[in-house]
Amino acid sequence: MTLRQVLRYTSRDLRGAPWRSLGVILSLASAVASVYIAVACLSSFRLFLVGGSRQWLGADLQVNLDRVPLPEDLAALPARLARSTAVIETLVNARSPETGESAPIVLKAVEPGDYPFYGALSVAPPQPLTSALASQQVAVSPELLAALGIPIGGLVEINGHRFTAAVTIVREPDRFAASPYTFNRVLMSRASLEDSGVLRRGNNLNGRLLFGLRDPSTLLEARALLEARFPDADIADYHQPDPRTVQTLDSAGFFLAIGLILSLLSSFIASALLLHLHLDTHLDTMAILKVLGAGTRQLLLLSAAYTAALAGGACVLGLAAGEIVVRVMLPLFEHWFRLQLPPHPLLPALGWSLAACLLAGFLLFVRNSALSVRVRPLRLFRRHFEHAHRLLLRPGRRLASTISALAAGAALLVLMSILELGLTPALSHALLSPESDLGIVSHPQQQFAELQAWLAAHPEYPRIERTFPVVRLRLKQVNGQASLADRMWWANCRDNGTLAQGAAVLSPAQAQALGVNTGSTLDFQLPGRTLRVRVVEIEDRKTLIQSLIGIDLACADVSDAHLLKYVTFRVDRARTPAFRRELSKAFPTLVHISRSDVEDLSQEVVDHGLLLVRAGFSAVAFSCALIMVLIAAAEARQRRPETAILRVLGASRSRLMRRALRTYGASGAIAGAMGGMIGALAAYLLIARMTHTSTALSVYAPALLAVPLTSAVAVCAGWLATRRVLKIRPMETLREQ
Repeated sequence: MTLRQVLRYTSRDLRGAPWRSLGVILSLASAVASVYIAVACLSSFRLFLVGGSRQWLGADLQVNLDRVPLPEDLAALPARLARSTAVIETLVNARSPETGESAPIVLKAVEPGDYPFYGALSVAPPQPLTSALASQQVAVSPELLAALGIPIGGLVEINGHRFTAAVTIVREPDRFAASPYTFNRVLMSRASLEDSGVLRRGNNLNGRLLFGLRDPSTLLEARALLEARFPDADIADYHQPDPRTVQTLDSAGFFLAIGLILSLLSSFIASALLLHLHLDTHLDTMAILKVLGAGTRQLLLLSAAYTAALAGGACVLGLAAGEIVVRVMLPLFEHWFRLQLPPHPLLPALGWSLAACLLAGFLLFVRNSALSVRVRPLRLFRRHFEHAHRLLLRPGRRLASTISALAAGAALLVLMSILELGLTPALSHALLSPESDLGIVSHPQQQFAELQAWLAAHPEYPRIERTFPVVRLRLKQVNGQASLADRMWWANCRDNGTLAQGAAVLSPAQAQALGVNTGSTLDFQLPGRTLRVRVVEIEDRKTLIQSLIGIDLACADVSDAHLLKYVTFRVDRARTPAFRRELSKAFPTLVHISRSDVEDLSQEVVDHGLLLVRAGFSAVAFSCALIMVLIAAAEARQRRPETAILRVLGASRSRLMRRALRTYGASGAIAGAMGGMIGALAAYLLIARMTHTSTALSVYAPALLAVPLTSAVAVCAGWLATRRVLKIRPMETLREQ
């Protein structure tokens, strides 16, 4: 068999049912596009972390300190090796003297003439950073203007000092280099920070020393000098990105992989159903060729060419659609995260997409070739005259396929709807207890004592509900050995006598991260001494904050460390704004976060975090919808003889339509109930796992709505399929048989 003959037969099969061929291509293309989008976006972020770590850090080397950098710290590297500058970040509160609104902010102080060494900090309206951060001027994130209700040029009050919001931050390369906070941001000069008096309030801060090497080949020498000068500090360079951030990206990639696998599986099922419906044309060709003497080799060659045509078209279409979506999504990520992402590497996205396409094509080839080789011409020809062999999809299989496709689509939509509705309030309750409406972060112990005295002097104000003391320590050794965990960790302090001195309690996640079990020892570095504790218990945490921190120590063990206290209040929402205004006046730098603030921040995180997940699940939902349409088409095709006979016997069109719609409606209701329960259970497990809290029953309303909505979708599909059948004259159908 020549190549020309193979191409001619393949073209005949494709033209024999063009819409079914197009359906196979679209279903496979959706899977290829979803794989391409996810891999391309994650590759761009990972390349930014690993290959663009200079921009991520804003320098070649970074030293993290828990204090204000001193001039002698900047001289840790000689001038012949590197340039140096310092960045100070602290969490404070800002308010507008014009509107009275307040909001927590990350205050970042830099030297405008030196910062950053790599990357570009962009502001709007565009101007040099030295001009934007002139005396009594600051750059703010656009969200802060909305939170305070002020325009560009409005006043921002920090610790009683007023600054002009001269510009907004468009892109900040090292935004997440030190602090993981997603709060609003304010950028000012070091001179303005000194004028504000924030440092004299004792707030917890992060000081970063940035070094730009004059010769990149001296990196190891410079790092050795810094490690000798700052033995207890976190030191990072552009060859060693933050492992926690990379781990977070890998976790996100694993979560996305679940959606991609579902998308690929759904697309393959849709394609398999389409090919099954297409078997009458394709198998007729195979049977005729067998009668004419074609062997197994020729039949396999035809099946391979047919599958390659479908998979090739799907691959080209999916790659083109994926690239278009990526070109739209990456600028959106840059805008949301204020980062400058590099173009995504083509090879990883292309490789994984081609692998997905080849896998689906191989499975389809196996299915297609197995049927083609085993076809019996005489039995196939008798099929056109014997009713028992006419049904390509048995009624039971058609019903099961219909319910499965509808249930899968309903489960995914219910899952996404519940996550959209329930994840934000769940995060809000995880960060603030359900009974609390306001949280305050108090940095120094003296400030907390002043807060208690102020509340005692004002009995009309609410009382403190709960107090969570936490401390930041450096973990030096695990079981007497230095480990990769040689960095700063947060720890809860138990001061109620439930934890003995020298003991520690870990969450399962932290125990797994450190590779420890009950009885293991942890050595923490404190000012002037080393604290050794023994893990006495590994227990699950009830709140998200406790789970994220994951280490509990006795307060008596860390009494000489710098404590930070997080307190919560029960405040009527109507009185919260007035109470916050009084707090801002009495304690200008005290950070207070209301439930509405937490919900807004949580919603922003949820929206950004679920973006790629929505894309993957949308591809799955598209495949499920396509499966439903195909099954409806198959159902209509197989009902043509039955419908023709019933019409000859006197059944009216309306009666036949009602009968079909009842069948489809019942199938949709069953599928909606199944999908609703599966989606609600999956959403409950995900929310509980992520936030360690439960959600209100009202957020599970989509599970109840899934029954009527899925039934309505099935009825619409049945109406479209049956309507076409009823238009065909009975004699035409009987003559075809």
